[in-house]
Amino acid sequence: MMDLLPRAVTDGLEDLLRGNDLAQTGEVLQAVSIAQICDAYEIDEERTVETIERLVRFGADGTASVGEFVAVEIAAVLGISPGSAIGRIADVLNVRDRHPVLWEAVLGGRIRFYQAAGVAAECARLSATQVTEIDAKCAQALGQWPWVRVLKELPGWIIAADPAAAEAREVLARKERKVHVTGIKDGQVEVFARLNPADGIAFEDAVSSIAATLPAQDLPADVQALIFDETDVQRVKLNARRAAAMGELARSRFGQDTLPVRELIVSIDAQQIPLTDDVGQELSGVARVEKWGDLLANRLPELLKGCKVIVRPVIDPNSLAAVDAHDPTAAMKLALNVRDPYCVGPFGSTPARACDMDHTQPYAEGETGQTKLPNLGNLSRRIHRPKTAGKVWVEQISPGVFHWRYRSGLEFLVTSAGTIRLNTLTPRPTALEPPAVKPYADPPGDDPAWDRYPDRATCLDPELLALVS
Repeated sequence: MMDLLPRAVTDGLEDLLRGNDLAQTGEVLQAVSIAQICDAYEIDEERTVETIERLVRFGADGTASVGEFVAVEIAAVLGISPGSAIGRIADVLNVRDRHPVLWEAVLGGRIRFYQAAGVAAECARLSATQVTEIDAKCAQALGQWPWVRVLKELPGWIIAADPAAAEAREVLARKERKVHVTGIKDGQVEVFARLNPADGIAFEDAVSSIAATLPAQDLPADVQALIFDETDVQRVKLNARRAAAMGELARSRFGQDTLPVRELIVSIDAQQIPLTDDVGQELSGVARVEKWGDLLANRLPELLKGCKVIVRPVIDPNSLAAVDAHDPTAAMKLALNVRDPYCVGPFGSTPARACDMDHTQPYAEGETGQTKLPNLGNLSRRIHRPKTAGKVWVEQISPGVFHWRYRSGLEFLVTSAGTIRLNTLTPRPTALEPPAVKPYADPPGDDPAWDRYPDRATCLDPELLALVS
């Protein structure tokens, strides 16, 4: 006899199913709402050239063009950056305008929106005409195949839809060979590469050969506890030696003293530095390596071994005087980037060094003392343009504290710690239909008229005639 699950488990499964259904409904509602907003959004064509809002196409060929600042409004409501909002808009318009079959499948609940958006993204380089063939094949496949099989067949459909473009992509891929090293995560970096096959094989042989000469290292106890058999132990140890072999390969090529010079900007808090130089004293907390990421501060000696280290104390922002020029000084830029490490627009994620330095109160020629930290903020170009165009409003109520207001009525408070939503959109009240008024008044209950049938020749109320017919 099959054992039954405990009641608490079955209740949890039912709630899980209900939550999944709600999530799918929410996805559909978001997609339909974004499409509706894009269709209804209008741009102001009477603005001057400097602040004009442009019609842009966020999606692929065949999708509708929309006003560029609509992304700012959508971003504010969803609590994401304008760049992320552009991606959401592109996904919706790509599915709706280029894949009508998938769009209908999403609305009908047969597939999730993210699945349709994934197909649309893979087909983004195809023309609107070519993608129609893909959509037709999806229409047939969706009724017969599981979604996983559709995804497996998709690359072949894309190649068949435009063989010449597939060949061009292969040629382009050759030109885009690269090696990419990621930022620091969990004290490590990852390396990805796209290589000529011969170079890739040679690299594999070199790493394997060097790894074979390196001594095996004992695994930490917590890692050892996760490994079930000796085969896994040997695999993990080999991978560790191969990772070390890449460093050996780099150093043996150049020599430790002739490696390329690179500037690393490392930021730590003064309180993390030991007050004495006693043996065993270590840095504490977290160190941030600009453009690379965070790592434990006590790992800095390993990272900076053999490097020339220059200590630069952070400038006190309160000590910087205003300047009578549009451009901030170098010291002011450094202090601003320390105060505002990211874009100070709502939910901004653009690093400070990739932002525009904006005057919160617009700079006016001839006035003095305008360029100062209490009137400066780092803004990404996507929020800077609508701010300049007067589509969003901001006030720096104190140094580094920004109060934003949107045309939708939303307001936000932004600091270096993040974004706080100050209000929500208030739903517009639904207009109630007034009760229908009869064109006649009913006679009192004792009126003899209640005992007589109406005269069909003079009765004007079809509902009443239907009742007595």
